[in-house]
Amino acid sequence: FRDKYLAWLDTTEFNSYAKRTQRKTMYDVVPQLIMLATADRKCSFSELGPPRAVEYFVSHWWGEEFLKFITALELFAKTVPEKDPVFWICSFANNQHDVDLGAGLDDSPFEKALAAPSCKGVLMVLDSEATTLTRVWCLYEVMRTHQLGLEFNLATHNGVLTAFSEESSFALKRRTSSQLRDDVAVLASKLVDLDVETAEASNPSDRTMILEAVHVAVGRPQLSMAIRKFLKDPVVGLASVCGINSA
Repeated sequence: FRDKYLAWLDTTEFNSYAKRTQRKTMYDVVPQLIMLATADRKCSFSELGPPRAVEYFVSHWWGEEFLKFITALELFAKTVPEKDPVFWICSFANNQHDVDLGAGLDDSPFEKALAAPSCKGVLMVLDSEATTLTRVWCLYEVMRTHQLGLEFNLATHNGVLTAFSEESSFALKRRTSSQLRDDVAVLASKLVDLDVETAEASNPSDRTMILEAVHVAVGRPQLSMAIRKFLKDPVVGLASVCGINSA
């Protein structure tokens, strides 16, 4: 898929969602590739192939460059035991011709994928500005990851951040790029300002639905604190390994 359209994916233009000039993103891939590939059957892209059970749920922002997104998935795939891990990615799993998010969050395809017995963990893919942590759907997915007790990983196109530990700190400092350390610094900074109240969504009605559900369940301030606490340990550990002040 990527290799077939590599030249197109590698072209740059101003992206109104990211508000900068960059290569193609999921906002481009969905209408230009996914919807065209499924036009005859009016189905999801995943339905074009044989059915496979989800193993890793992917939480991400559509505004990241698609090629960087795929690189992050490839790097993560090298850290898991499965030879060919199955990723659940909303743009490929949902029917983009008729997106049905269900009657509520409990009935949404996101919830069904996260709660599937076959789901082993969640991978959050971050862009260079960690925009993923400002998206309300992604924060909801972090909350459900914690509630379901799923394994949680963070990755960028520079590496899998949660693959490193204190024991490998010396080797990490020697072999990691300045870009990967920059990713960790941005992540640590973004975590300090994480606030569900200011999180955004492409569809305003999705944002309203999620915030109302959160308010009823635990309260918005409480959710922000819970997510920061859930993410704090891996982020602080990463920052320490990279010699970054995360206070």
